[in-house]
Amino acid sequence: MSDLLKDLKSYILAELFPDFDEDDDDNFIFLDSLPDTPDTVIVISEYPGKDGLIEDERKIQILCRDASYSSAKSQANSIRNLLSSINPEEKHFLGESADRVAIIRSQQPVFKLDIDTRERIVFCCNYVIFTCRD
Repeated sequence: MSDLLKDLKSYILAELFPDFDEDDDDNFIFLDSLPDTPDTVIVISEYPGKDGLIEDERKIQILCRDASYSSAKSQANSIRNLLSSINPEEKHFLGESADRVAIIRSQQPVFKLDIDTRERIVFCCNYVIFTCRD
C-alpha cells in the first residue's frame, strides 16, 4: 500500500470529517479493499499510472458506498469537490506534515458504478494525481 493512499485518507478525514476520532469512531475509509460491512464506506485504491521525470502521474479511484442513493452520490461529490480544481495548477499539500505536493484532477464526473447484492449503491470517481514516488 502506498503512502499516497494514507495521505489522501488523512486529508479527506481532516477536511470533510474534522470531528472524526480514530480512537472512538469506527473506520469507514478503507485502502485497497471493499469490506462487506459497514454499509457506508469510502474506498481509496491506486491503479497503474505513468512514470514521469520529476513527478509521476498516479491514478486513484475513490468509491463511496451507502444504502441511500443520495448519500452515496453526495459523499462522492463532496470528495470530488475537495480534490478537484478548476485551476489545474492548484497544489494540495498532503501528509501528516503537509510535505507532499500534489496536483489532483478528476477524470470524469461522479458516476454510479454498481448496486451490490445488499442493494447498496456504489458511486465512483477516478483521479489523476501528479506527485512524487513513494
